[in-house]
Amino acid sequence: MKNDFILQYRHGFIAATVFVLLFYVIILWQIEGQMNLWVVAVVFLDLSVVGFIFVAAQVLFEKSQRTLGSLIVTPLRDREYLLSKVITLTLLSIVLSVVMCLLLSVELNWLHFITGVTFTSILYILIGFVIISAMKSMNEFFMVTALFMTLFNVPLLSYFGLFDSWLWYILPTHASLLLLKASWMEIASGDLIYAYAYMTVTVIALYFLAKFAFYRNIIVKQGGQ
Repeated sequence: MKNDFILQYRHGFIAATVFVLLFYVIILWQIEGQMNLWVVAVVFLDLSVVGFIFVAAQVLFEKSQRTLGSLIVTPLRDREYLLSKVITLTLLSIVLSVVMCLLLSVELNWLHFITGVTFTSILYILIGFVIISAMKSMNEFFMVTALFMTLFNVPLLSYFGLFDSWLWYILPTHASLLLLKASWMEIASGDLIYAYAYMTVTVIALYFLAKFAFYRNIIVKQGGQ
């Protein structure tokens, strides 16, 4: 975990996120009224998703340096490797999101907010890892994920009251967005239960999918080289 923090610092991940944070704070300061609405939207769209890009960049760097090949002959297990990235990048998302809210003096239900950020971050980190494990470049990664990211942001139509549909409930991002929404306004208890349950099941399923991708796309391929 310490190595992941060091790599994220050395490669400018933390500096980049601080810059993005300050940019959003300056922009949101100009908004009058409904600050909570826009803060949650920014957190959902960007600050909770930083791990998606960063995990891809980090894994790709490790591939290029052939450091992943050493995992085959070390006692480091796939669980430790994955959890290290999930924990460090999720903490980064949480800190950024909380700092932004504090700077903007936003009043929230912190339990729902931090849980929503955590679930959203873990969701994207694991999906990002599954995809990048099979990719050879960031260009490939972005091409594959472009449509996928657009689809996962569709629940924002419901969040802004533009268009609602029961189909959104199929998307795990709708569940995480409901948790973030519950941090500043009351939502139906059924929606809250759905959001917590669906995100828990989704994250667990993605964790095992990531372990499989780690074995198939990294251990097996690196071992065959």
